[in-house]
Amino acid sequence: MSQLWALQEQKKPSINEVRKSLTKIRKISNLPICVGFGIKNKNQIESLNKFSDGCVVGSAIVSFIEEFDKGKYSENQMLKNISDFLANLKK
Repeated sequence: MSQLWALQEQKKPSINEVRKSLTKIRKISNLPICVGFGIKNKNQIESLNKFSDGCVVGSAIVSFIEEFDKGKYSENQMLKNISDFLANLKK
């Protein structure tokens, strides 16, 4: 839902807008709800996890792969960058 909003409005939704959307979804579903699209740091995850069941950081990882594909660094460096990024999110 967040990505749809971003595409339609050409802006990222605020944390409050995401919270409102999740509140509506929770009224009709008991399934876990994860949010994503554009999440790049631990602060965003901490804010979103106050009301979501998890976060998806796929686009951040894809950016590391794209930089590798452009020849900016080696495969080993790409894997280290991804590993470091994920480790920092867990701290």
